[in-house]
Parts: sequence; C-alpha cells; structure tokens
Amino acid sequence: SEAAVAWNGTGWSSPMSIAGAQDLQAVGCASSTFCVTVDGLGDGFYYNGSSWSPEPNDWGSVVSISCPTASFCVSVKGGVSMWNGSSWTQPQVYGTTSTLTGVSCPIATFCVAVDSTGEAIVWNGSNWSAPERLVSGSSAFGGPSLTAVSCTSATFCMAVDSAGGVFTWSGRSWSSPVKVAPGHAFTAVSCTTPAYCVVTDSKGNITTRT
Repeated sequence: SEAAVAWNGTGWSSPMSIAGAQDLQAVGCASSTFCVTVDGLGDGFYYNGSSWSPEPNDWGSVVSISCPTASFCVSVKGGVSMWNGSSWTQPQVYGTTSTLTGVSCPIATFCVAVDSTGEAIVWNGSNWSAPERLVSGSSAFGGPSLTAVSCTSATFCMAVDSAGGVFTWSGRSWSSPVKVAPGHAFTAVSCTTPAYCVVTDSKGNITTRT
C-alpha cells in the first residue's frame, strides 16, 4: 500500500500506511486534522489527525489539490472537481483546452487554476471565469506551459511556466511575464506572503523571491 508522512513543526512522522491507495498523485491539507489525497484511480483518502481512511472518491487522478477548509477543496487534472465536505463534483473543464496543472485556494471564495496551454481560470466563490491566456503561444506547438500556481490571498498569486517565466495576480489582472530564469523549466511555486516565494525547476534549482 501507499504511505504518507506528516510534519509537526519540528520533525517528520514515520510513514503512515494508506490501505488501498495506488499511485498517489497530490495532497491538500486544511489543518492538522484534515488532509485529502487522491490516487491514480480517483480514489480519495482522508486524514483525521491520526490515521487515513477512504471516503467519497474524486472522479479521477489529480495533479494538484488545494483545501482552505475541511468543507471546501478543489482538485484538478483533466477538469476541476470540488469537495463540499461530503462529496466531490464531477470534473468540469470550464473552457480550458488542456490538462490543468495546478490549483491554489487561499480561501473558499477564491481560487486560481492553471493549465498546460498557458491559461488560467479564477474562482470567485460561485463561478469560474473564462480562461485567460498568460503565456503567448501554445504548448502544443512547443510554447511554454503553466506548471504551478500559489496564492496567498485574493489579491496575490504567483504562477510559473516551463520556460522560467513568472506571472503575478493583483486581485484584478495578471502581470506581463517576467523571465526570471530563461531556459529553466519551473515545476512548483509556494508563496507565504507576496514578498516571499520559492520556485523550483526541473534541474533541482531553487529560486527565491524576497
């Protein structure tokens, strides 16, 4: 079976077995007593602070999960699935044209999801926006794709692409791309505040924004 480890502020736990899980894809935590992970078959597993158990499933394998509360999560890959505390919605594409690669929800009324063609969609608490293209060109023709996003609030997000580009959300609009590390394929981003973000790339490099 698959396993998970947890961080308690000073150290990592021993691996905790997740019975029945196969090829875990992503994890999201709202608190120390609620996390959810979904495996490659779309099966959901939930953490209550001490153990993992299966509950209502997602609708397919995912690459990213974000849970601002135990009663609201979003998971993405082929579409967007949403958790209301008891069940997941069937995935919807909301106008996106390709695989979604990342999602970040700092609060239940605001999320951003990004996809492999360089588009982003925004959740306002009741609806998802139409896709907005951030990256010029299409990944289908060799152009860069958006690979991850991190939001600290409804007024700040950072999205990164596979060509070393960074985009920031102001609460109303996205910035023009800033080429932070041309030629580097950014793979993940995490921001604690608008003034502090850490970005990783496919070659094992770490870039910090302060």
